Amino acid sequence: MVPPPERPFPASDPARMDRLNQLIAEVAAERPAVVRVIDVAGHLRSLPGGELDPRLRPDGVHLTEDASEEIVGWLGPEVVAGAKSALEGT
Repeated sequence: MVPPPERPFPASDPARMDRLNQLIAEVAAERPAVVRVIDVAGHLRSLPGGELDPRLRPDGVHLTEDASEEIVGWLGPEVVAGAKSALEGT
């Protein structure tokens, strides 16, 4: 496993991700017929062991191939449901 950098990168500042998520939520709220946000982080948090479960993310960041397949099994139907909803105008 590669150790983290001695000094965090500016892009790693949690405030940046918080702001990005705010912007995404604002866009989705302004365009509910066009934009649907799928809460992948929320789904990961709901799993046993949470979003940073070492079984899912042994390096604390990247998903393993098995974890990716597991997430896709959940995410695929979410994307399809969102697309159907958009096509139906709901």
